[in-house]
Amino acid sequence: MEARASTVPSPVGLSSALRGFRYFKPAKRLKQYFMLEALARQELEGLTQRTLGRLAGLSPAVVNQYLLEFVQQGLVERVPLNRRDFAYRLTPKGEARRRELMVAYIRETFQLFQHGKAELGRVLQEHQRRFDLRTIVFYSAGQVTEVLLQALEGTTLNLLAIVDDDPAKQGKPFFGYPVIACDDILKLRPKPDAVIVTTFRYRDQIYERLEPVKAQGIRVLGF
Repeated sequence: MEARASTVPSPVGLSSALRGFRYFKPAKRLKQYFMLEALARQELEGLTQRTLGRLAGLSPAVVNQYLLEFVQQGLVERVPLNRRDFAYRLTPKGEARRRELMVAYIRETFQLFQHGKAELGRVLQEHQRRFDLRTIVFYSAGQVTEVLLQALEGTTLNLLAIVDDDPAKQGKPFFGYPVIACDDILKLRPKPDAVIVTTFRYRDQIYERLEPVKAQGIRVLGF
């Protein structure tokens, strides 16, 4: 009897996340890694083809194609459950291949992150030189800001605070920096030279909200 996918938490969340990406589509090696990872992290004795497809976030046709290749290459063994159903299990050779793909995936992901951090750092340095910035505020305590905090290491900019419109975040530190409301920007001492908007959502509303800040001679910049 085929195991229910709902009983097994998805081990490859990235496979679902990639569906919403516009610039990154999984190549064959990454899809194969998703499948091998799903097989390696299974909590059942074996996974049926349909369940495996759900876990790896792949279509039945792709799953069938890769399983045939895996079996031929000795990476996966097919174990009969009954007269009709089969389970698929990773072999020692398949485990070695999974680890190889995992290391390559982590290495390339890290390289991509480093490149993105360098690009954001370059933009910060350009803003610093062009506008002679010394003290700044980031607007939005989100993922982009997390990367920017690391990119700050290559500059002499002094980050005074981080602005966020979420009351649940205000008053709490974000990686050691205070999170404040937009209305509190003008209370900061020293006065910031610029507010850098780090979110790509609701930008028009944010720029409108920052009009009183601009009126006090504080620059409002973005990416």
